[in-house]
Amino acid sequence: MWYFESNGTQQGPEDSEQIQKRLSNGELSGSTLVWREGMGDWTPLSQVPELNSHTVAPVQAVAGPYAPPQHIQGVPGAAGSMPTSNGMAITSMILAICSVVLTFVCGIGFVLALPAVIFGHIARNQIKSSSNMQTGEGMALAGLIIGYIVLVVMLVMLVAVGVAIGLDS
Repeated sequence: MWYFESNGTQQGPEDSEQIQKRLSNGELSGSTLVWREGMGDWTPLSQVPELNSHTVAPVQAVAGPYAPPQHIQGVPGAAGSMPTSNGMAITSMILAICSVVLTFVCGIGFVLALPAVIFGHIARNQIKSSSNMQTGEGMALAGLIIGYIVLVVMLVMLVAVGVAIGLDS
């Protein structure tokens, strides 16, 4: 099974027939970088003997911008995996958005804002330690920012209510 570069992203896996079909219909060219298990670096398609029967001009081999796909542990035959979104980052963002609604509807947004902040911090740590196998840094950051804003708004509202009660006495 082969992997190839297309528009700056890693594509595949595809078998040799599919690669040659893409080559013949112009989707791929001799300079398209390809890789499969057993190869050291990404290599231009024109320099891979079993794939370059349709290419015209050979292109000099270069180190590719992509790392070779890695095996997924415990899944037989699976080669390569794409980064996945961190679930805690998604949860953080959703909780934070819901906390805004709860703040303005019933004034209890802190109930969701605090978990949003906690999940956001955990998600950012998991993403940083995942070796680029998890994404969602932006969602985690959004959850943190919105969560902290809601907590500050709730604190201001609490102080305002306390001052109002104190003035009535």
